[in-house]
Amino acid sequence: MDLRRVKAIFYLPLGSKDRVDYVCDSIEAIYHHSQVRPVVILLDDSGTAQLGNEIKSIHTDVVVFPSEARWQGKGLSGRHAYETARLHNFAVENYVFDVIVRLDTDALITGDNIEDDFIDVFNAHPQIGVLGRHWFNSLGYRIHRGAGESFIRRLNLLPYRIVMFRQVGALNRIVKRAEQNGYIPGELVIGCVTAYSYECAFRISAFHSHFKHLRGLRGIAEDYLTTMFVKYVNMELGEAEEGSGPLAVQLRGITFSPAETIERGKKAIHSIKNDEQYTQDEIRTYFANFRAARTAENSRYGADKRPFALFRKPTSGVADLR
Repeated sequence: MDLRRVKAIFYLPLGSKDRVDYVCDSIEAIYHHSQVRPVVILLDDSGTAQLGNEIKSIHTDVVVFPSEARWQGKGLSGRHAYETARLHNFAVENYVFDVIVRLDTDALITGDNIEDDFIDVFNAHPQIGVLGRHWFNSLGYRIHRGAGESFIRRLNLLPYRIVMFRQVGALNRIVKRAEQNGYIPGELVIGCVTAYSYECAFRISAFHSHFKHLRGLRGIAEDYLTTMFVKYVNMELGEAEEGSGPLAVQLRGITFSPAETIERGKKAIHSIKNDEQYTQDEIRTYFANFRAARTAENSRYGADKRPFALFRKPTSGVADLR
């Protein structure tokens, strides 16, 4: 079977409570800011709502990848992590690509060609398998998700290698191998905006069946598990936020105002749905206006004659939300 060659794949996990107009806006931002049109995959966990098919009727190029029917609608973090591995397997079986980028539906692409930033790092440092906001919490759990605290404490403090039930047995094997490859409990790359190299996706794909018994696991955040997957396949974790990195990622709210996000050259932000100063509608409207103004200026002058400068703010058409 001939695989389709693409530069980048973006995928968005889609739940039953997601708004179609918001997801479509996120897709439009991906297309607008990519010089080479990427593949967009919807990891559709919306069940009977069938939001993936509804969005595909609007954006016909998107690929709908449904989650396993048996597990749909069950809020289990292990299942979501396994769905990530399943999607990587699907991507590797159907495409040859340079990078695969996960975006939560409350993240937004705000700058041009973020895939190139990721690809440059992966080419320069082939041992790095994943890029994102690389975070370490010595307590080993997310403060805003206290339900995972006791689980991670037990994992850290006890010789937790006894197979009590299938999912813990699977987790024990994954943790042990990840630790052998240098994983430190409490270490994670936050999953809201995360880029994987092709090599990393290929390795996760090859081992994805090792992770399937995590599906019933709860009590540990999904991105702790996906971080361990990367270490399980013996690849390194990378930072893409600090300094001139393209990300501006917070667990809640956005790091900078929309105008400052553009001025600083940040190319992806999170989380736009729970900021203290701006509503999600305000943030999305600002960046939609920004994209529209750029498109209008390029149409006026001709993109081949006067391409819009990267991150140059249009002189009109964009309300300033400072």
